[in-house]
Amino acid sequence: MAVFSWRDTDNPEAGGAEHYLHQITAGLVGAGARVTVFTATYPGARAREERDGIRYVRRGGKLSIYLWGVLLLALGRL
Repeated sequence: MAVFSWRDTDNPEAGGAEHYLHQITAGLVGAGARVTVFTATYPGARAREERDGIRYVRRGGKLSIYLWGVLLLALGRL
């Protein structure tokens, strides 16, 4: 399962929505799902990371994140 969110919990601009998303995706992982959160990058962020069983893929910025997501999804590389 892939989830799009322009920020993740480690993003300096993260807030309640990102923490809620983390709780939801952690619950899905706990139920046996494979979850990838596709999010925008930010200074110091790794392009790929796994935390609490959730895979994070970071590309683009606040606006280009959606273009990157559609492209990688269409190519089967997400």
